[in-house]
Parts: sequence; structure tokens; C-alpha cells
Amino acid sequence: MVGLLVSAGLLAAVEGTFRLAGWAPPGSEPSPLLAQEIDFSPVQPGPEPGTLTFMPMGPHNPSTRWTTTTTVAPAGLRIVTFGGSTTYGLPFTPFESFSGLLQRALVALGTGRPVEVVNAGVCSMGSAGVLQVVRAVLRSGSPDLLVVYSGNNEYLDRAAIALAARETPPLGRWIRGPLGRLHLFRWLDIQLRPRHAPPPVGPHPTMGEVLRRPISPEERQIVQERYRRNLTALAKAAREAGVPVLLSTVPTNLRDVCQACGDGQVGEVEEKALAAIEGAAAAGDAGAVKRLARGAEALAQDEEGQVRLARAFLAVEDTVAARRHFEQAEQLSRFAIRGDDLLREVVREVARAEGTALCDAAHAFDTAAEWGIPGRDLFDDPCHPNLRGHLLLARTMLDCILAEDLLGLDAREPAQVAAAAASLEEPNAVDCPWRLDRSGTTARAPATDSVRLLPCDLALHGHRAFMAQDLAGARGFYRAARQAGGAAGWLLLDEGLVARLDGDLSGARASFAQAAAIIPDDPDLLNFLAITGGDAAAPEAGSAAGSTSP
Repeated sequence: MVGLLVSAGLLAAVEGTFRLAGWAPPGSEPSPLLAQEIDFSPVQPGPEPGTLTFMPMGPHNPSTRWTTTTTVAPAGLRIVTFGGSTTYGLPFTPFESFSGLLQRALVALGTGRPVEVVNAGVCSMGSAGVLQVVRAVLRSGSPDLLVVYSGNNEYLDRAAIALAARETPPLGRWIRGPLGRLHLFRWLDIQLRPRHAPPPVGPHPTMGEVLRRPISPEERQIVQERYRRNLTALAKAAREAGVPVLLSTVPTNLRDVCQACGDGQVGEVEEKALAAIEGAAAAGDAGAVKRLARGAEALAQDEEGQVRLARAFLAVEDTVAARRHFEQAEQLSRFAIRGDDLLREVVREVARAEGTALCDAAHAFDTAAEWGIPGRDLFDDPCHPNLRGHLLLARTMLDCILAEDLLGLDAREPAQVAAAAASLEEPNAVDCPWRLDRSGTTARAPATDSVRLLPCDLALHGHRAFMAQDLAGARGFYRAARQAGGAAGWLLLDEGLVARLDGDLSGARASFAQAAAIIPDDPDLLNFLAITGGDAAAPEAGSAAGSTSP
């Protein structure tokens, strides 16, 4: 008995030491969803001396398709962006995610130094994973600024944990529960598990199962507190490292989403009440809509009912009431595919409590959206912005960086700010989108499938190969397009962009240098050349292959 008491006392003392020393485990309870496992080192030595690679693909997470190889010592300013699939850039290229667009805007601003925005987003990643990646980047990534846009995936891991617990034996649940909350247990688990070990044996729900699993109001509260802890730990880690961090709220598609519509939630009495309200809205009778809605409030305690009330108010141009019901619908949604206003408020609270810079992207989307309620005008689906949405995110973050002076740029001249804003205008239609970094959605099909492809068709095939993860194929198509008489300068830029994401920094430098000899005044190209450590040089003989145009 004495031995047990002494052992318990020693364990308690060690646990207390961990907590007093401020050691924190890397995030909260790990998610059993394989797509959320950070099963790789986020920053690793690059393929050449003096280089490193951000976000190499992990053995169990296929979501990271593109990596970034760069110099160990930044050539100028290095900003790293963190988050899930929106940060990553789906469904666009990395260059037309808000991360790539932010780099373009800062180059146009004229900082006097090269600017590198490293995209450290991973599809499906929540704040627990973001915290791990942030700590790794702070250790060895030499960032000048961290930008965090994370909030759409917070409910995913909660649903996955609940699904896994249902299939876990009692002993496993006890280990994952009380023991898993001890700092000592988590530290031993980190030390003893191999760095790239396969995922622990046990249930691993699929993404489809997680997305279909309802989230209760009680679980939403748990997720909010977990989200708060992760963001707080992230802000403290950045402060201790002396690196500024910009926390962003995460807007969602409020107006054009109803995940539960038509699934039988609405009962007969509620249906009659909603039908009467919709009839009054169709007749343009705002007074009747407001009067009937008061009587239906107690009935419409489900997502579909709230969405239908919101749309009725929108039909009579009562946007304040419409927004209130759309927000209630978002919080009543039973499924875990986007964030909500409760999580957005957590970001604001953490920024205030930790003295961290805040970028309220959700407010910017409200301001820009039709009726002040974001919908398909800014989003492709419930949570992923369209190209206009990514342009707006980049402009909003640029404004926040300048307002908070997070990069030490001081006040910029109005002309410089105007040039940066102009770089983020929606692109005009062009005959051929030669540039991969300005191509819009690269799912656009080539104009012809004839045996003899035109140079533009070959370039578009290169863009499509890039989006399909066939990086070698993309480079081959760009070379073929040059040889067929395409715009050599832009195609060499494309080859360099793909080579860099393929880990071939030498090839990227060579392509950028050749492109710069043809297009010596393009600021984005010169910036890419600088951040890869290259120098402008004359192109190799025949590299323009039949074209003297850019």
C-alpha cells in the first residue's frame, strides 16, 4: 500500500511539473479521422543544400498534393498561411488561393524586398492540426508573419472521435479518455511512438461517415472550448517565438445552403405554417410575413424551417430578419461541414484576450455580399470561396496587415496601395490563359481534341495535368506548347512554378531566369526568381522555340 501511495505521489509530482513548466501536448485529443492526422514533419530539409520543404506529403494524408521547396534563409519577407482546404486553395491552384493572391498583392505594393507567402494549408485540417504545424514552422521555417484561417473543420474531428468511441472497447475508451488527458501520458506517447508510425490500431471513420454524423448542441459547446484552447496556445507559441500572428474569422455560405431540406425534419403543423408564410412572401406582403413568422418561431426549431423563414423575409427585403434566421439555421444544422458564428466569435475573443491582430474576414464578406448575407456570389459550396471570394480574402488580409503594420512596412503611398488593390481585381477574359498563376479555375477544357493541338490547347492540358497532380506531365505540356510557338515567357514561368512545387528548385531557378530574359519587367516573375535564389540570365539557345512573344 505504501509503495502504491509513493508511486501515485511521484506520478502526481511529475504531472504537476509538466503543467507548471508550461509544457503542452501538441493539440487536443487526436482525431481518428485519417485525413486530419499530421503524420509528417511539416518542415523538412530540401533536396539541395541550403533548402527546405514545407508540407511534404504524409504517408496517411493524401490531401497535401503540392509542397513548397525554398531556401532555408528567406530572401526577403516570408509569410506562412495555415488552415484547411480553403487555405490550401481548393478548387483552384495554390497561386489563386488567397495565399498566392496575397503574395501577388504584396509584390505589387512594392515592399522593397522579395515576398514569399508559403501555403501550409492541409485539406480537412482543424485547429488542433494547425497548432502542430505552427509549432514546427516556428522552430525551423523562419517566418516573419503567421496568418491563420481555420474554422471550417472543427466539428469534423468531434464527430470522428464520437464515431470511433462507439466502436472502441471499454479499456480503449478509458485510455483515450481520462489517461489521454494527462500531460505525462501524452508526452510518453509522443516519445515512444515512431515519427511516421502507421495510425494506431482501432476504428478510423471515413470522411463520408463523419459528414453524415449529426452534431448535438452539447458537442458544439465542447468544440468551441477546444477551438478556443487551440487558438490560445497558437497565439502564445507565436508570441514566445517573437513572430506576429494574424487570426482570421472564417466566413461561410449563409444564404444558399440547406443541408437538411427535404429530409423529413419538418412536421405537418410546421409545414402548414411555413407554407402560409411563403405564400405571403410571394404576394409581397411584408406585414403578413412578419406576423405569421412570430407564430411559427416556436415550431421552426430545425435547419429547414429556419432557412425557409429566412428566404421568406429575404423575398420581402427584410434583410435583418433574414440574416438572423440564416444564422440560426447554420447553428441548427446537424452536420459538420462548416463553421458558424459561434466559432467566429471565439476567434474575436481570443484575439482580444491574447492581444493578437484580428482580421475579420467574415465581416468583409458580409459587407461585400448581396443583401449583406454571403451566398453563391462569394462561395462555390457551403464553405469554399469562389475566385471572387479568394480575391476578397486576399484584399482583406492585405488591409489587415497594413493596418496593424505586421511586416514593418510603415505607411504606404496611396499609389502603392492602389497598385496592390488593382492586382486583386477579377481577371478579364483572355484568348488563352497562358499563365498558370492567372488561369482562373484550371478545370477549363482545351478548345479542341484534334490530333494536332494548338499551343494554347497544350498549355491548357498542362494546367489540367497540374490540377490532376501529374507535375511531370504538366511540365511536358508546357515545353510542347513552347515548341509549338506558344508564349514562351509565360510558359517558362509555368514550368518554373511547377518545378518548385515538385521539389526541383534548380529547375525552377533556371526556368524563371530564362523567362526573365524574355519578360524582364514582370514583377511577379522577378519575385519568384528572387525567392528561389536565382539570377536573371539569358535563355538557352532555342528555349523560346519559335516565339519571340512573352
